[in-house]
Amino acid sequence: MFHGRLRSRKKQDYIEALHQTDMVVGDNPGDGAYAGLAQIRPFLNYFNKLVYDELANDIDYITNSGKDCWWYDGERIKFRSPNGTKLLGILQENPYITYAGMSRLLGINMSAVQKLVKGMTEKGYIGRSEKDGNWHLFAIH
Repeated sequence: MFHGRLRSRKKQDYIEALHQTDMVVGDNPGDGAYAGLAQIRPFLNYFNKLVYDELANDIDYITNSGKDCWWYDGERIKFRSPNGTKLLGILQENPYITYAGMSRLLGINMSAVQKLVKGMTEKGYIGRSEKDGNWHLFAIH
């Protein structure tokens, strides 16, 4: 739910909504204090969508929690194949697993595992400690 903080991934949309509103209201910050609803409509539309999306995600989280349902930064993770869900479960159970171990447990070749891990790392779902080499999950279920 929207708790008064803006998720990093939504920052650019927020700035754009403010910019669009400033285009209508004017550049002087004091003008915004006297703006009517019609003038701040771009920001109101953005904010309404933000609250709706956050509530929808909260309801989804409450009603769809389970072993195969993973979440990151307030949104449900949707994978193209079941291997994504399986890999997160494997890493949760064994944070010291090797790529070869992942390949064996998932039943896919090493390059497919590396591609899957790279994608999850880039999205921020997982990370690997440089200190001890173990995997950290930032996604939850």
